[in-house]
Amino acid sequence: MGLSGIFFDRAGLDFLASRFKEGAERHLRDAIPCAKKLGLKVALNSWRPEDVLPNPEVDAVLIESAVYGNGRPLSYYSQGVLQKLGGPY
Repeated sequence: MGLSGIFFDRAGLDFLASRFKEGAERHLRDAIPCAKKLGLKVALNSWRPEDVLPNPEVDAVLIESAVYGNGRPLSYYSQGVLQKLGGPY
């Protein structure tokens, strides 16, 4: 197919009703290793970094709200992202 990776859009749990979150987490936990087993790179998209970071199996993460800070001051939000990545904060 010429496929080199997969992009999981809406990988975060922020948009789901609480009754669906457990199932969504389980499906994502199953889907990532499946994609890796097929030799695919994995990218996740989320509004909240805490939903997708840290994850050593993931090759790339897009945090959509990083510019706007998810309704919070950008410095506060950036510290949270760096903390999840294990960087200085």
